Amino acid sequence: MPSQNKTQYLSLNQWEGNEYPKRIDFVDDNLKIDTALNNISIEVESKETPASSQSKADTAQANANSYTDTQVGNIAGVGRTTETVKQNSDNIIMIKNSTKKGISSFVGNGNEITIAHGLGEAPNAVYITPRENPNGYLGEFWVRSDVTNIYVGNSGSFTGQFIWVAEK
Repeated sequence: MPSQNKTQYLSLNQWEGNEYPKRIDFVDDNLKIDTALNNISIEVESKETPASSQSKADTAQANANSYTDTQVGNIAGVGRTTETVKQNSDNIIMIKNSTKKGISSFVGNGNEITIAHGLGEAPNAVYITPRENPNGYLGEFWVRSDVTNIYVGNSGSFTGQFIWVAEK
């Protein structure tokens, strides 16, 4: 006959000294154990493995890359991909790092202003553009440079702002 005491999780029989087990009690306990192990096995099989997770992630990334390349091609032109856009971006960054710009002011009357350009080497070209019309008061202007600075001067009395661009 089944015991009065049972295990906590599967309710298996735990006979006391005054109880007498029957064969059916063991058959019932074995069925409970077998069912519990089968449920665990099914649960383990349904869990995702690292390899299948990685495979799904790789597929999702490939799909996202394909979609992005299609959208880039639609925007930037046939044959363009995210890789060609990235290469263009790298080129832009390289150009940006080899070009510095800023705003400063003429000091006038034959004097120069010193501007730190930050290129790390003497620029190959420097461009100066007044931000406003000097109305004939700029006079002649000159530019010289070295590894650290740009020097901009003008002979007239104009002291307005100018935009400067220095290229390696």
